[in-house]
Amino acid sequence: MALQKDVVYRYLSESIVQRYQKNAGRTLGDVYRVDDEFLGVTSDFVEFASTNRDEIVVVLSDPLLAANLVDLFVHHSIDFTYENNQFVHFDEHEKNRLEKIYSQYLTDIKTAIETSLTADQLETRLSKVIEDHFLDIRKNISRFFDREMEQRVQENVILKQAVCSEYSPELQLRILGIDLVKMTQPVLDIGCGKQGKLVKYLNDRGIQSVGIDRFIEPQPHLVEADWFQADFSAGTWGTILSHMAFSNHFLFHHRYTHGNPEAYARLYIQILSSLKPGGTFHYAPALPFIEQFLPGDTFTLSRKRIESPESFTLPYGSPDETGFVSCVTRIG
Repeated sequence: MALQKDVVYRYLSESIVQRYQKNAGRTLGDVYRVDDEFLGVTSDFVEFASTNRDEIVVVLSDPLLAANLVDLFVHHSIDFTYENNQFVHFDEHEKNRLEKIYSQYLTDIKTAIETSLTADQLETRLSKVIEDHFLDIRKNISRFFDREMEQRVQENVILKQAVCSEYSPELQLRILGIDLVKMTQPVLDIGCGKQGKLVKYLNDRGIQSVGIDRFIEPQPHLVEADWFQADFSAGTWGTILSHMAFSNHFLFHHRYTHGNPEAYARLYIQILSSLKPGGTFHYAPALPFIEQFLPGDTFTLSRKRIESPESFTLPYGSPDETGFVSCVTRIG
């Protein structure tokens, strides 16, 4: 008996999620090398596709349902990438590239299902589709490379793991040297983490706070946004803080051969301009290469050396140079 369209769609959606869950422990290096763990197709899927061939084709031919599956692929692909290397940045242009890659992937899967006459033939063709897809992903990843490093994959910074950590609220406040009693509201946490632990901690204590990050678990006071797309209106925030987030990325792009430090410099100025008179921006690591150019008639700068190296790992820069917490205050 033919399955309903929504049942088939749900099966396909769950198959996508399960595939990412299975490969959660893999790395971008594994993806680039097209590790065998990513290839092949399960016997369960081959059986399901063979039995429900027409229904799957109907789902994949539906523009809305196909678009939803592409969105699911893109979401989990970006999440997988950020979990492996926080310095890879997906703007709208990059997201559109991924959408095209996964749209083609689904089209190729549909073609394999439509044209295969037997289960064995289907398995062979689906395996080839998956292999070709990962070669497309490999090619896309290589666009982020330092070109002079492309032949030395193991040394390439994009393929190295540079994971995000969501530190405890107490640790973040201690590292940043923030006294809750003296904190000026409202507060913005840039790069708050999926759970926004510090934002919740502050709001629970009556301190009006908002957090932004690229991926969040939906809950009050958290906004899913790229910080380049966030609204830093002038004179909005009493306190802005960012522990191992914005300045860490700025530092990376300052040192990375194919980075975009100019964009971060412009954003840095926008962030400072969004402070209220007397407002403060607390961040770590320090950014001495741009802090030296802060206008003294508008901002004051103080730095404090970080005394907890076990909770502060710098992927770029030396602790002697950038291993500080910086606090920039807008003069009233």
